[in-house]
Amino acid sequence: MRRSLAQVLELLQREKRLSYRVLKRRLGVDDDELEDLKEDLIYAKKLAVDEEGRVWSGLVLPRWSPRRPTRACPGPSPLAYTPAHLMEKILASPVLAWK
Repeated sequence: MRRSLAQVLELLQREKRLSYRVLKRRLGVDDDELEDLKEDLIYAKKLAVDEEGRVWSGLVLPRWSPRRPTRACPGPSPLAYTPAHLMEKILASPVLAWK
C-alpha cells in the first residue's frame, strides 16, 4: 500500500482531480485497497476531497521550498548600543586588522 499511496499522491498532485475508475486501472488497485487509500487520504490525512463517491479532488499538498531565515525584528545596529570605549577595542583588535 505504501507504494500505491505515493503513486496516488503523485497523480493527484499532477492532475488535481482523479476518478476512482482511472486510478484503479492505472495503478492496478483493487476495491479493498482503494477503500484503504480513501480512508487514509480523505479522512485521516485530509489531503483530498471525495466528490459524489466518484472523484478525488482538491488535493492540498504542502510544497517544500527553501526559505531564507527572517529576522523577527531588525533592531538597532550594534554601533547604536555598543559603548565607544568597547568599539575602539573591537576595531583595533588583530582579528579585524588582517582584513
